[in-house]
Amino acid sequence: ILIKLIGLYDNLLPHEAQFYDRKFTVSFILEMDGHIVQSSKVKLELLELNKNANICTLFHPLYTKYGKSKSKYDCREKLKIKAKFTILYFGLVRKYKGLDILIEATSILKEMRSDFEVLAVGESYDDSEPLLKSIKNFKIGKLFRWENKFIPDDKISDYFSACDIVVLPYRSASQSGIVQIAYHFNKPVIVTRVGGLPEIVEKGKSGDIVEPENPKELANTISTYLDEKKIDEMSIFINSFKNKFSWDSFTEKMMDFINLI
Repeated sequence: ILIKLIGLYDNLLPHEAQFYDRKFTVSFILEMDGHIVQSSKVKLELLELNKNANICTLFHPLYTKYGKSKSKYDCREKLKIKAKFTILYFGLVRKYKGLDILIEATSILKEMRSDFEVLAVGESYDDSEPLLKSIKNFKIGKLFRWENKFIPDDKISDYFSACDIVVLPYRSASQSGIVQIAYHFNKPVIVTRVGGLPEIVEKGKSGDIVEPENPKELANTISTYLDEKKIDEMSIFINSFKNKFSWDSFTEKMMDFINLI
């Protein structure tokens, strides 16, 4: 019986690089018969390490395990959200994920409007003190709330149901499961033009794309989409658009690839 070895890659190389990363990674990929990557960025990285690699690109499927959407208003009441619009940052706080950029963007957005709240949810991977000082220095404490803690799976739907838009101000990325959680709950996303993030966003329909490390552009773009009509239209679009990221589609294409090897 011929057993085929297939590598599945979210990231190929770690965000925080070590001197031994490439050696161990090359050793692994040379053992594989085929490779499934979840972004063009990872595909290019893999080809740099093995130009003859047999590769299939399949985008990250939806995260569906967090349940169905709940009442936005019930969830906002539970989370004590009072603003008209809620902007969500979700996930581990690491330098490459750019929470500091969103903090600065919030200070700019504050000069444009006051009908919003930024809710950052996720425990800090590094020292949280510099971020807390930035929130204080920019005087955005009333508009920016950071829940620096781990969120269990059964609570995640509360945050995504309560928000209007999800923001990923990343400095670098391969791709992100956060986008696929947002799409599961029919929430539009604003991402930066890094890694594979732009590949999974229909500009103006499922979200928008901004340049990385540009708080002013991020603030302007967020303000553009804090509009009830636009949010509703985008949510309707995402409800159909997300089918391309279904597990059925992912599995079917994966099996087609394996059978061709």
